[in-house]
Order: sequence, then C-alpha cells, then structure tokens
Amino acid sequence: MANNTGRPAKTPAAPVKTEINGAAFDKAIRNAPQPGYLLYGDEDYLKNHALAAAHDVLCADPSFEPFNFMRFDSMTYTPEGLLRALQPLPMMADRKLITVTGLCPATMKADDLDALCEVLAMTAEYDYNVLLLSVPAKGMECDAYAKTKALYARLASLLVPVKYDFVSPDRLASWILRHFDHGGVTADAAVPRLLTERCGQDMYRLSFEIDKLCAYVQWNGRTRVTPEDVSFVTSETLSFGAFALSNALLERRTDVALRIVEEKKREREEPVAILSEISRIFGELLRVKTLSSSSPEDKTVAAAAGISPQKLNIYRRALRNATVERLKTVMNEIHTDNFGYIVRTDAQGATAEQLKNEIAYLTETWQGLCKNGKVKNAPALLYDEDSLL
Repeated sequence: MANNTGRPAKTPAAPVKTEINGAAFDKAIRNAPQPGYLLYGDEDYLKNHALAAAHDVLCADPSFEPFNFMRFDSMTYTPEGLLRALQPLPMMADRKLITVTGLCPATMKADDLDALCEVLAMTAEYDYNVLLLSVPAKGMECDAYAKTKALYARLASLLVPVKYDFVSPDRLASWILRHFDHGGVTADAAVPRLLTERCGQDMYRLSFEIDKLCAYVQWNGRTRVTPEDVSFVTSETLSFGAFALSNALLERRTDVALRIVEEKKREREEPVAILSEISRIFGELLRVKTLSSSSPEDKTVAAAAGISPQKLNIYRRALRNATVERLKTVMNEIHTDNFGYIVRTDAQGATAEQLKNEIAYLTETWQGLCKNGKVKNAPALLYDEDSLL
C-alpha cells in the first residue's frame, strides 16, 4: 500500500505491552500466564529467583520435565533452536516453559536482533508456551537513550516486560536476615546495614558473603553473626571471586557468570589464571562430593580433600543441589585446549594434593613466562631453571 506521497506506507509499530513488577509476574504465572515475558533490570538475583519459581509452577511433574522445559543461554541459543523449542505441544500439561538467559540485546548485531525478534513474535501463535527472556543487568542499555528506548519498545511489543530494580534498604535488610535464618544462624540487628555498606546492594554478592559468614560462625560453634564477624570474614572489594564464578557455573547461571567474567576482564586478569583457579575449585568440589558419599565425618572429608574444615562447610553449601555428573560436566566445559599436562611414571604414588600443587606451580610459571614475553625486548631471557647448587 502506498500513501499520498507515492512511497510505501510504514507498518504501524505494535503497541508496547503494559509493564508489571515481580509480584504481579509471580501471580500471573500461577493463574493465567502470558506466552512471553521480558525480565530485565538491575537485580539479577531476583530474575533468577523468578525463573526458578516459574519452573516449580509450570514443571511440577518431574517425569515430564524433559518434554516441558527447554533452557537456552548465550552459549546454546540460536534462533533456529528457539523456534524448534516453541513448536512441540506440551506433554500431559497445559504449557511448556522455555527460558533464555545471558543474551544482551543492547550489544547484539542488527541481524541477530532481527532474528531473535522474529522468533519472539511467534510466541502468540504458539501460545501453549511460556517463554521467559531474562536479560542481564545493563543488557538493555545502549550507548544512547533514544536507542535504549527504541529497543525497549521493540521487545516490549512482543513480550510482557517485568522490571527488577534493586530493592529498598528495608526490604534488603529483611531479606538478609531471612537468608541467615535459612543458613541456620541468626544475626545482630546491625549486621544487615554493615554488610551492605561493605559489600554493596547486589543480592548475588551478598548471598555469597552470607554463606561465608554462616559457615564461619558454625565452624566456630556459634549460631549468631556479629558485626565483628562481618568485618573479619567479608570482603570490601567490589570484585567477585573465583568461587562466585564457580558457583554460577555450577548452578547454570550463565548471565551471572558472564557478568563476573566481564569484571575480571576489566581488572585485567589473565584468562589462563581465571581458568586455573576455577579448575582448582571444581577439583576440590568434586573431591568433596565424592568423599562425602562414603564418609559423613567433616574432619575425615576435609583431611582427605586437602582443605580446611571451614572451606568444607562452604563447599557443602554450594554442593547442596549438585551431582557428581554435573561437576564432571562443568570441568569438561572449562577445560582449555591451550595447555595440558603429561603425568610421567615418576608421579606414580603421588597424592592428589601433590599433583594439584605441581599443576599450580607450572601454571604460575607459564603465566610469568608469558608476561615476560610481553614486556621484554628480544633478544631476552624469558625463563631460567633454578640452580641445583
């Protein structure tokens, strides 16, 4: 159709769907869910909690979960794969659940965003699905406000937008106390304020620090967290540690893992160093999981795994819902082809702890060699074996 100028008339933009908050989303999922939702905003913890709650409601029968639950992240998503997931009917249920996490529409190429939107537009046709697109914090923010506004309007015309902002200080304090209670301890009234002053308002970072505090006070035979514990145990740095990254990988929280990796990149940490540390942690987690199945005694497991009892307590919290198979899978996923290890016959009879220390030494040596290669001008000595004398 042409207008009076002789040019093709533009197709009117689809209206933007009414935005709702997290509480309204939870209610809708239980009563009358829409075919698609856009979960966005600053608080990734609440978004992931919403994903888990939707899974519990829509996939209540675990025997049919392989047919009624499809999960995509930034590593596994393709438009073709998402479309194939939309098409089959649910099995012995009213609806299927499809989650897509880790995608950042603001940084996607135009063609890739077009392909995503084409599939999202089909959610109305396949209305027996509930598709949840969970965008990481800042994943909707373009380099200009007009672009951000246009991106929001485009996605919100296809999916119901659900915004998750940082929670108020009062609500955050209440959540912190409940998190401590869930961990089996209580906390002094001043602890929530001190914890947020030191560690910020990010609920993921706070949950990691709370788990550390629970493990620390329980190991010391106490059940109450004090302000002194917060000052002694928690970290004031704004950076996530390698354990937080390992935890995110273990729980398949790809969006959180990518956020942590971006922070590591900004801090100019070497990728080899990050992989080495994660590999070490997963090796310890796998040993703890395997040893715990044969011996419930903390001291026995800690000694055999070569870790402190306090660290064992933290690891066991992280392993509550993990299986040996999942740990092995993640270790294979984080394996790098950049280097490997040759274990010669001289190592026969060496303990796991001895091999772990040797690997750590070799990795550190290699990192130092690479660093020297970048800063020294040829010809230069990059590495020299220690003298035997």
